[in-house]
Amino acid sequence: MSEQRSAQDYLAARRSDILRSLEAISGERGAELERALPGGKELVDRIFEYASRGKMLRGSLVYLGAELFGRAGAPGLAETAAAMEFFQAGLLIHDDIMDRDERRRGAPSVHAAYTEGASAAGAGDPSHLGESLAICAGDVCFFEALRLLSAVAVGVGASGSSGGAAAASLIALCGSELSVVGLAQMADCRFGELPAEPTEAEILAMYRGKTARYSFSMPLAVGAALAGRDDTRAAIFAIGDLAGLAFQLRDDEIGLYGDSERTGKVAGSDIRENKKTLWRARLFARAGEEDRRRLLTLYGNRDIDSLDVDHVRKLTAALGVRSEIAQWRDTMIEEAKGLVAALDASDESARAILVDLVEWLVNRKY
Repeated sequence: MSEQRSAQDYLAARRSDILRSLEAISGERGAELERALPGGKELVDRIFEYASRGKMLRGSLVYLGAELFGRAGAPGLAETAAAMEFFQAGLLIHDDIMDRDERRRGAPSVHAAYTEGASAAGAGDPSHLGESLAICAGDVCFFEALRLLSAVAVGVGASGSSGGAAAASLIALCGSELSVVGLAQMADCRFGELPAEPTEAEILAMYRGKTARYSFSMPLAVGAALAGRDDTRAAIFAIGDLAGLAFQLRDDEIGLYGDSERTGKVAGSDIRENKKTLWRARLFARAGEEDRRRLLTLYGNRDIDSLDVDHVRKLTAALGVRSEIAQWRDTMIEEAKGLVAALDASDESARAILVDLVEWLVNRKY
């Protein structure tokens, strides 16, 4: 594959395209909402700024899903890609509240920024007000995404193109998958707060619902639908399931071993929140009695320091958990690449990008 067609170059180019679309849409909607109620422009500007710091992976996969089937210029791609990023922004805003993460993408999370503003304005309970405002902002992200998808479905359907019928099912597909995300998020919250230890099967089911289907399968399938190839949905979901699981396992590793300056999140946040990750499950299963006792004092303890995080890192590596999961990820990636090769796609360049993207998932640094 030429350097110009690597997955990272593709994502960078598409990210620029999506940013332009988001900026134009946000400018228009900010003005419209400001006319409806004061504060509308400030809200949309805040959402755009937050979304603009992301990788735009899901929006990019919408484009790639269409390109796989020779429809790089399919109607509605720009708006649909922007809708995926509005969905992502809303989910992350709410996720930060539930995880009590004060930073996201190298800057204060939305609820933390609102809390700071509320405190400066003299609110009686700045934290509660900040979280309440952020919940509303996340909701607006969802509504804006649905508004965009509705316009796409109507416009493509009216055009009489081959993707018209499939485009009409976009909202149903996204709604169905986002409900699964909600269920998976609830499972994640329960895992963190309740004393019961989930099984690996339960953790993997949560990963599939929260990350794999939503972050990979859904946007690729949406792009394919706009290209008039909704018949490939099952094959795409099979690829997305494997790629998404590998992505989440790498994400967990970055959360534990990554550089907080590059990840934009506080190191060890999963430990402090007692996230019941697959990494944690295997670590606890292998730890001896003394190590396990210490781990129980660290997971769920918001006052741990860098030395405590480093202890967990070293123990995870020493017990072979890190190398074992790395091998498992590699197996998933090879299987996903085989499914990509078998996909009934018409654009070999797009197929090569998807293969490169799947490989990149296990090698990314942040």
